[in-house]
Amino acid sequence: MVQRARLRHGRAGNDGAWIGYEQAPEGFVVADVHDERFLFAEDGTPRPISDLPISHGLGGNGRWSMPLEVGRHPDVEDSAGFDSNNAWPLPGFLISRDRDTGRLGAFPLDRPLPHYITLLGSTSHLALIHSDAHVTAFRPVYGRPTGPVALGGVPPGDWPDACSLLTPRDVAPGARFLPGRRSLGRLTLPKPVTCDWVPPEDDRGVVSLSVSWVSPDAGALFAAAAGQIKGHESFDYDPTIEGEGIFSYTAHGPRGTFGATLVNVGPVIVHLTSPSRLVQRLAAARVRDNLMARYRPGERVRPPARTGGWTHLADEGVRADPVVDGDVVYAGADDGLYALDAATGRMRWRSGPAAPMLVDGLLYGARSDGVAAVDAATDRMRWNRQFDASDIVIQAGGVYAGVGFTHVIALDAATGKQRWRFRVPGSLGNVAVAAGTVYVSSQEGRVGSEQGLLSALDAKTGALRWRSRLGAANSIPAGYLTATKEAIFAVTGARVVALDPATGKARWRAGFGDLVRYDPIMIGGTVYLGDLAGRTYALDTASGQERWRLTTAGDSGLWSVTESRGTVYIGGQDLHALDPETGQERWSRPLTAKVSVHGDTVFARDEGGMLHALDAATGAPRWRFQTGGHFQTLPVVAGGLVYVGSSNGNLYALRATDGLPGPNPAELDRRPG
Repeated sequence: MVQRARLRHGRAGNDGAWIGYEQAPEGFVVADVHDERFLFAEDGTPRPISDLPISHGLGGNGRWSMPLEVGRHPDVEDSAGFDSNNAWPLPGFLISRDRDTGRLGAFPLDRPLPHYITLLGSTSHLALIHSDAHVTAFRPVYGRPTGPVALGGVPPGDWPDACSLLTPRDVAPGARFLPGRRSLGRLTLPKPVTCDWVPPEDDRGVVSLSVSWVSPDAGALFAAAAGQIKGHESFDYDPTIEGEGIFSYTAHGPRGTFGATLVNVGPVIVHLTSPSRLVQRLAAARVRDNLMARYRPGERVRPPARTGGWTHLADEGVRADPVVDGDVVYAGADDGLYALDAATGRMRWRSGPAAPMLVDGLLYGARSDGVAAVDAATDRMRWNRQFDASDIVIQAGGVYAGVGFTHVIALDAATGKQRWRFRVPGSLGNVAVAAGTVYVSSQEGRVGSEQGLLSALDAKTGALRWRSRLGAANSIPAGYLTATKEAIFAVTGARVVALDPATGKARWRAGFGDLVRYDPIMIGGTVYLGDLAGRTYALDTASGQERWRLTTAGDSGLWSVTESRGTVYIGGQDLHALDPETGQERWSRPLTAKVSVHGDTVFARDEGGMLHALDAATGAPRWRFQTGGHFQTLPVVAGGLVYVGSSNGNLYALRATDGLPGPNPAELDRRPG
């Protein structure tokens, strides 16, 4: 067994930082983190570094060597090593080698492994582990890791058969199971601890289940694993999962998105995965029910409450703004475009991944590899064009998009046929359309001396109407662009140029203290710009004269401006409500957030995935909701619901009055048994 000492220090730096340690006399430890040194007593008490001289040398005792590394329990045929696909977030092991036989042995830690973990080394009394900006000391107890000791103190026979935790009725009619065994060192468990349930047809319905751990302290291990997931920036979780004992999460990494669910009832922790988040979630509820029948007979988990809201479970992040059209909401996720009943969340149809755009009664799906037009009622494809697409604009019967780095094309919105194709000078920036004209920003010249250009094209023919030089682009692609029938505002570096739509002549130019990072926002007679220093400028659209400015502590990357009912709301490092004429502050909130307004409510989406609903007049909080991921969409309010998408794969339909979510409709259909 391994007991955890209290040595823990939060200044250990980020994962990947250089960290070292040395053993000092009398059981003291010196830890080096970057250029800083920390001295700790054996119980973790920090001491001044000058208290003791440093001595080197590590010794071992007993039959087993010092821990070699930390990871999962090695099988007989394995070499020691940390396998993140199989180990995390299960309880971890310190791995040592038998001095006499050379066999590997593993001693369980008393908490789950974090996702990223490093064994710094060990002294005769401590094993030092670095993870999540902490150094933690474990006190190893040397001995033979067999029997209950190797399994956290639980006899091998107490581990349940993994295939007994689901039935074909729980997965799909005709589903078959494939049991798997796991050996822990020289110990083979008598029952299968892994099981794959395979439905007869839909391979997305496969459920993989493993008994992760059985322990009298399973509840604490489960809670610790959930806490680690919530605190890690690479993981999202699902706060709407029904009832106790279930925790769902989604990991994002170089190999794509990976979703899973942990279930804990009594001494058992089960880990489930499936290509389908909905199948995984329903199977997890059934596993929980079956475990409760075994360990807590007579108890039942309360079914999910009907709130009027609902949650749709996509298999990957919901990134496109939802589009509501009558009784249908269209949601674009990385795994598909979903048409859902706006009131209940029940799916009507699904097609390939795309961002929904509803124009003149026709639904368009914008993708990185093109555009498709879909009949919104039947899911019938009208047309589908593939090209290297960027900055797609659909307006006045045409689809306009950048292609690669050099061209702009126009398609007929009804048929998808190409109307024209235009090569821009230099590298392509952004595309904007207004009053029958397509405006395209670009940049040409050598590195360090780039010049911004703006080309105005006839929307029907693609003929060049005029071209205007915008000035030095300051090595930033000339891309930030806003166009209306009254004026065009184009950004190059730390300057903005206002141009006449008919001639392309500059009406005025304005410079700023830092690079402008966002598209200009024109509201009424004011154009708003945000720079990298965190300043917001309000300029007169006709003259370019500065009306007022707002200075904050820096740029958050979440700058937004919207105006409603005589107040302008600016999101960024903080949320400010200002008089649009004078810039005088009416109220502010310490929220780093983007904002949108609906009626008398301001919705602020902060970088931690929390949606705040505030009174638009006073800033007073009304409710807030934690999505469990990061925001990918604007909130859209319709029919008494607030629709918002998250990186965790959920589209939430929240009750507008109090922000309450609701279950997926399939969960309401499920009956406990």
